[in-house]
Amino acid sequence: ETLFSEIVDKPLQEKVKKIKQELLKEQAPAILAYGFGFTDQSHLCNTFKKHVGLTPNEFKKSYNVIEN
Repeated sequence: ETLFSEIVDKPLQEKVKKIKQELLKEQAPAILAYGFGFTDQSHLCNTFKKHVGLTPNEFKKSYNVIEN
């Protein structure tokens, strides 16, 4: 990874971190997509999966398994 990509990705990583918190509060990905400036739910899901390795729904399910 280059310094440029690290600088560009930092705000996006912070955004993904906040989206994780909102998902755990049961916020819908479609609502989060618009609230966080994504063009649509698909854009949010693809970006989230690129950074987290899971879709938003997979993330919520995996967190629920850990909690229970």
